[in-house]
Amino acid sequence: MFLLRDNAHQHTCIYLENTLLNIIFLLIAIFRNIILHCLIYYLIKLIGIIRCEYFATSLTGNAISRTTTHDIDNINL
Repeated sequence: MFLLRDNAHQHTCIYLENTLLNIIFLLIAIFRNIILHCLIYYLIKLIGIIRCEYFATSLTGNAISRTTTHDIDNINL
């Protein structure tokens, strides 16, 4: 009788331990997904900012280079 009760208690403990582990793994997966989505969101946002800065500087650079070449042409004339 004692062995049966001990065996049942052992199964209950194993079940609770597995349940707790499943809950912990589920929480880890949820937080991992939240952090991953936040990182992807901010990475896309950062890439957008970098692209805007790049195009702004490239357009400004082209405008400056054109004006300098025209100034040089005018000086040579």
